[in-house]
Formats: sequence, C-alpha cells, structure tokens
Amino acid sequence: MTKVVSQMTKVVSQMTKVVRQMPKVVRQMPRILLCLAMVMLCVPQAYGIAGQHQIIRLHVVAHNNTADEQGMKLALRDVLLAEVDKLLSDAQSSRDATTVIMQNLSQLEALASMKLQSLGSPHGANLLWGNFLFPTRTYRQVVLPAGVYPALYVRIGEGQGRNWWCIMFPPLCYVPGVTRQGEGLRFEFALLNLLRGLWRRMVAN
Repeated sequence: MTKVVSQMTKVVSQMTKVVRQMPKVVRQMPRILLCLAMVMLCVPQAYGIAGQHQIIRLHVVAHNNTADEQGMKLALRDVLLAEVDKLLSDAQSSRDATTVIMQNLSQLEALASMKLQSLGSPHGANLLWGNFLFPTRTYRQVVLPAGVYPALYVRIGEGQGRNWWCIMFPPLCYVPGVTRQGEGLRFEFALLNLLRGLWRRMVAN
C-alpha cells in the first residue's frame, strides 16, 4: 500500500509540473511553429511533398549595379514591402495571398513608378506576377531548391543589376523599420497552414 501511495504521489507531482509548464509552452508556440516550418522546408523530401506553390517569393531587380541604381532598388523594395505587408495582413494561405496580389498588381506597379519618379529615376518599374524558374537559394535558414515558384517579380529599367529577394508568403520578409518581424496571428496562421499542408500530403502518401 505504501508503494502504491508513493507511486501515485510521484505521478501527481509529474502531472503538476506539466500543468505548470503549459503556459510557457503556449507562449512559445510561435517559435515552435517557426522551428518546425524551418526544419520541414530545409528537408528536401518534406519540401517536395509540400510543393513550391505554397511559397510566394518577392524579387526586385535593379537597372544595373551602380551605387545609385542599387540604392533606388532598396528604396523601392522598402515601399513595396510596406504596402504588401498591409495588403496581406489577413491572408491565411498562399491562395489568399495570390488573390490579393493579383487584385492589387496595377496599384503596386503605380506605387513603384511613383517612388522611382520621386527619386529622380529615368526608369520605370515593371511588375510581373507568375511562375518563374529560380536556382537554388538560401533565405536565412530556409533552403529553397531550384524549381518553379510563384513570385512577384519587379524589374527596374533593363533589369540587369543585382537581385534582392525574400519569401513573401509565409510572411518571412523582414526589413527593420519597414515590415514587422514574423510575429502575431498572421504569422502563426501562415506557418500552421503550411505545416497542415505538409502533414496532409505525408499522410496521403
């Protein structure tokens, strides 16, 4: 009887510790989801199951590689990122994000042209939405294998300069002072949807 009571006491003690730890786990959930998403995106097999269509990229290409043109590229990047960040604030899936971008493509192109004009650039901006072939790239801890991805492709002038890019959805683009870091409900929903898609495909296979 004494042994049974002792074992029950240990079980209750362990359960109490788990319950006490639950608030910490809940608070850390965004980071946990981020880590899971990063791991799954970095594993080629898991990424192949998910498919490139679940990731939307943003690419901004300068007219050339002079200091002035590169500066204009980054200035245009900041304006577009700030606007896209607002437009996609309620997007919870890549389908939602695609719909919003396509509906606002002309608005974004007009905004880009106005920004270049305000900077004194003689070039215009051409915004293209579609599926583009890209080589293997690494963004932070995420490795994207070569392949075709949906992307918002921004070309300034002749588009012969260096390219700046990021993962626009899930919302992983972060420029200090321009976009919010990946936190909050939108970020959690985006990662959760990505993980759900990966899980469904793995189960189906």
